[in-house]
Amino acid sequence: MSTPRYKKRLTRRIEWAVFAMCLMVATIFSCGTVYSILYIESETAQLNLGDTLDVLIKQQRRQIPIDADYASNFYTEAADGTGIPSWLRDTEDGFNRVSHAGSDWYALVRQQDDQRYILVQRSDALGWRQQHIYWALFICWAVCAGAGLLIGRWLVRIAIHPLIRLSNDVESLHSSTEHAPLATKYSNDEVGQLAASFDRATHEILTLLARERAFTGGVSHELRSPLMVIQGASELLLSAALPAEQRRVVKRIANASAQMEALVEAFLEMARGQQQPQRRLPQQPLETIVRDVIAQLERHSALPPGTLSLTTTAQTEKCYPPTFITIVLSNLLRNAIAYSNRATVEVSLDDEGIEVRDNAPLMGAEIFAHMLAPLTRGQTEQHRDGVGLGLAIVTRICDFMGWQLDYRVVDDHNCIRVQLEHHTASQRE
Repeated sequence: MSTPRYKKRLTRRIEWAVFAMCLMVATIFSCGTVYSILYIESETAQLNLGDTLDVLIKQQRRQIPIDADYASNFYTEAADGTGIPSWLRDTEDGFNRVSHAGSDWYALVRQQDDQRYILVQRSDALGWRQQHIYWALFICWAVCAGAGLLIGRWLVRIAIHPLIRLSNDVESLHSSTEHAPLATKYSNDEVGQLAASFDRATHEILTLLARERAFTGGVSHELRSPLMVIQGASELLLSAALPAEQRRVVKRIANASAQMEALVEAFLEMARGQQQPQRRLPQQPLETIVRDVIAQLERHSALPPGTLSLTTTAQTEKCYPPTFITIVLSNLLRNAIAYSNRATVEVSLDDEGIEVRDNAPLMGAEIFAHMLAPLTRGQTEQHRDGVGLGLAIVTRICDFMGWQLDYRVVDDHNCIRVQLEHHTASQRE
C-alpha cells in the first residue's frame, strides 16, 4: 500500500526543516570562520609590519645595516621625492592593500619627522594555507548538510513513525466492535493519549451505529406488520363484489400501501449507507418508471388532461431502481404542479437524466438551493400545503445514489434536472 500524501508531506517537512537548520548553522559557521581568518590575518600582518617598521627606522637612523630579508621591501622617500616605487606613491598613511605584478601586498606607510617610510609584504604568502582552510571548511559544510539529511530521516523514524503506525491502525478499523484497543499498542505518551482518544471516539460511533441499526430494524418490522394487514384486507375487499366507487377507493388504498412498502425499503437501504445500491435493488427501464409516475399523478391528483407531458430523446433503455426514481420524480412534479397553479409541466428524458420544466414564477438558483433544506417551503401564495420535506428527500436520495440535482432557467421556465449519468455528462462537456 502506497503512503498517503499527507504522510509524505509531514515527513518531508521535518526532513527539510532539519536539513535547512543544519545547512544554515554550517553556512553561518563557515562564513564566520572565513571572516575571522581574514580579520586575524589582516590584524596580524598589520602588527608584524608595524613592529618590523619600527625596528627598520631605528636601524636606518643609527646607520645600522638592514637585514637583507627586509631591505628589498623597505622604502624611504628622499627629499626630492625619489626612493619610492611608482606603484606605492598613491598609498595613504597607515595600513594598505596593494596589487602589483599579479600579487597582493600589504603596505604599511608611516610619516615620521617629515620622512615617509614604507614597508611591504606579500599577502599571498599564506595563500596556500588559506586555500587549505577554505577546502576544509567546504568539506565540513558538505558533511553538515549530509548529516542534516541523515538526522532528519532519523528524527522522522523516531518521532513520526508512531504517528504513521497509529494512522494506519485507524485506517484499518472497521465497523465491527471486535478489535483490540489502540491505546494498548502504544506507550503512555502523547501518541498513546491520541490512540486512547481514537478508542473513545470509535466506541461512541460504534455504539451509535448499533443503536441506529436496532432502531432501523425495529421500525422496519413494525411498519411491515400493519402494511401486510392493509394489503391483505385490500386483497380480500377487491375479491368481493363491491360497487365501482368503493372498488376504486380500495384500489387507491392498495396502491398507497404498496408505495409505502417500497418507501420503507428505500429508506432502509439509505439508512444502511452501503455503496453501489443499484447492484442490489431491482431495476426497471427509466421511461417505464416515468410513465408510471405520470399516470399515477394524473389518476390520483385529478389533473386536467395535458397537464403533464413527456418527451424522450433517449437512445438506449437504461434501467434504474424504480423506488428512488419514483420518489424523486413524484416530489419534483408535485412541487412543479403546485407552484405553477396546475399549468403545463414538461418532463423530458435523455440518455443521461430527467428534466422537469414548469412555467411558475422564476425562483432563481439561490432560492432553489434554499428550498433544498429540510422544512423549507416556497413563498408563493398559491401553495400552502406540505411541510417542506419533498426537495430535502430528493436531495438526500440524489446524494445517496450519486446523482446530481441542478437548477437553471430555460426559455423563461424553471428547469430542474436530475443527472443520472454524471460521468457521461462530464465526458460530453
